[in-house]
Parts: sequence; structure tokens; C-alpha cells
Amino acid sequence: MADKSEALKELSSFFKERGFNEMGEIWYIQNGNIYLLCEYQEGYALHGFYLNLGYFFSDYSEKESSLEIPPKDSDWTVSFRLHEVLYDELHFDEAFDFDLPEEEYRKVMERFRSCFDNRILPYLLSKMNYESFLDFPCGFEGCLPPCYKFSKDDFEHYVKKTIAEQSGKKYFFDGFCKPSHKKTTKATKENKKIDNDARRKIGKHYGFKQASYCNWIIKENYFFYVQYNQYPYFDNVEYYVKPCYFDDILLDEINIWEQKSTLSDRAIVVSAPSFMLSRTDLPSHKDEEFSAETRERVWLGIFMKAQQLIDVFLSQNHDVDAFEFESLGLNSDDNDLASMLQMLHHQQYEKVIALATSLIENGKKGYLSWLRTDENGDVKSKSLYDYVIEYSRRKNSISFQSAAESQKIK
Repeated sequence: MADKSEALKELSSFFKERGFNEMGEIWYIQNGNIYLLCEYQEGYALHGFYLNLGYFFSDYSEKESSLEIPPKDSDWTVSFRLHEVLYDELHFDEAFDFDLPEEEYRKVMERFRSCFDNRILPYLLSKMNYESFLDFPCGFEGCLPPCYKFSKDDFEHYVKKTIAEQSGKKYFFDGFCKPSHKKTTKATKENKKIDNDARRKIGKHYGFKQASYCNWIIKENYFFYVQYNQYPYFDNVEYYVKPCYFDDILLDEINIWEQKSTLSDRAIVVSAPSFMLSRTDLPSHKDEEFSAETRERVWLGIFMKAQQLIDVFLSQNHDVDAFEFESLGLNSDDNDLASMLQMLHHQQYEKVIALATSLIENGKKGYLSWLRTDENGDVKSKSLYDYVIEYSRRKNSISFQSAAESQKIK
């Protein structure tokens, strides 16, 4: 089975052979003030890794450290995942999975090598100039959404100004100035505090508790939560629901997570499959528009909508035991696991065993398999579905014993 050490060694050799320099777990090629970068990112929700790609414009940043390149892709000028490049053509999977059988893992790496050499690298190198960023992301097939770390308008003026200067022309734009990374960082921290305080205040008014980027509430044995996805210049919120028994079975009875979980954990750390009820895009904002008053108005609208969604949902699904997500057209991040938890709640253990066995035979493990680790921090060989099968057999055996004892009494 592949591991991080082996993957880094292979990637380091691969990128160096193609002219990349190495800085920690980042590989880069430089063309003047423009850097093309690739970063190894360890998987959090899987036993494997991602490859982040991007560009960094060194003259469009006031660096806080002596490092020429920021050590995190979140500080690059533009960043995206490998699978987003030429997606319609290449259809790369998002992650590299160490749990694949050795032969399959080698095939994935061979395909990566071939596609990177023949399509991805030539494509990204061809964009390594200021002209390519005039209409970004229009000129970058599949790289959506891009991560602009500064104002898109300012970045556009910066590109135009640089092109003009390179051709010996003057570029006039009174409002343009180079970004100050330190000032941006300070403003961002202040804004986050204002935003968090406003979200906590309004959420509390509606009965929600706050945990990191989520606000949650329990009503009629359903766990509802509002998830805040924040980006530098755009953000949105997503509204989710799941039966409380999903987490009760998965975390308390099967005990898939080997630490004691709190109610807050069930929204932000680890949780059973949830179902999205709605999504709301929030208006873009600038530092000067940030205030407690403006953010409280934003969150008032968000929690009013949350309350409306909850009221409508409960009016149609007041009996949690009769909740059928498929008939409602709802999808989770793992419909198979959701189906199994629903079956377990109704004590349909043999159906669960059959479904989990079929999934394992087809090479699936379940997206929470990474939660079981050994003393070295490595993922154990058992998948989530193995634990579900063990639990189902144990419960099924208890049911048979209870039925047999009841028969004897009669």
C-alpha cells in the first residue's frame, strides 16, 4: 500500500525531472515575476492526497517572510486543484487514494504522469504570462472557481498596467495600488471577529448554537445546521438537516470516531450524512463596508430563511421515523451510508449486511473510513462498512436471542 513518504519521493523525482524547483512539499517553475506552483496536500477526509496548482505573482504581494513563495496555496495569487484543469477532457479524480489496490494506484499515477506531460504542463506553461490573465478565468478551461486573493478589479488593473509597462506604454488608473498583505491580514481578522459576533448574536436569537463555521439547532429529533462557507471576496451559506438517530447510531453505537463526540462535533468535526435543503449566495463585500450593523442585517436574513426552511420541513416530515430522504429527492454526501443508517434504525440488519457487503466487494469503503486509525496514525485496513457489518451482526444476534427467549416464555 502506498503512503505519504513514497508519494512525496515519487512526486519530487517526477517534478525535478521536468525542471521544477522544490520548496518543502511545493514544486515550482519561475518565469520572471510569475511562478507556476504545485503543492502536495495531505488528505483530511481520505487516506491519500490532493495536488493543488496555481500561480503566484511575486510583484503583486508584500511578503511577510523571507520566503519568495508563500508556503500555503491559500496565499497564492490564484489556486485550483489538479482535477479542475481541462476537466471536460481529462476527467481526473479529485484525490489520489492510498487505499487503492497497488495495481490500481500505479495505474492512477501512470495516467497522471502521462496527462501532466502531454496536456496539463504544456497548457499551464502556455498561460504563464500576463496576457493570459486579462480574461481569467475565461481562458482557463475547467479551473473553476479560481481563488482570487485580492480584489478582482484591482488584479485586472495590475495585469493591464504590467502589460502596458512591458511595452513601454503608460497606464492610467487613479484607484490602483499594490496590495498590502499585512493590512489585508489585519482587516481580515477584524472583519472575521465582527462577522462571527454578528452571526452568534442573530443565531442565538433564533435558538441556534454556534460552533466554528456552523450554527445548529435540534427540533423534533432532527439536527438542523447552517454552514458558512467563507472566501476572500465571495461567500455563501448552506442549510442542512439529518435525523438525530444518524449520529446516535454512527458515533455512539458503532463508535466510528474513537473520541467522545459533542453535539457541536456533529456539525463541524465528524458527522453522519446530511441533506442540503438550500443554498444562499451572499453579496460580495469590501473592508470599508464591514460593520456590526451591516453584518447583523445579513445574518438576520440568513436565519430568517433558516427558520422558514425548518418550519416547512417539519410540517412535511414531523415523524422522524417515517423520514424517507429518497422520496423527498434529497441527496447526501453518502447516500449508501444514509440508507444503511435508516435500515439500522428500523432494525433491518440483514439488509444492511447485504448492502455493505456488496459495496465492499465493489471496492468501496465509505467516506468516514479515515476516522479509524492505529497507534501510528495510519488508517486501519477495515473500512467503515466493515464496522457497520460487525455492528449489524451483533445487533441481529441479540434480536434472535431475544426472540428465542420470548418464544420459550410462551
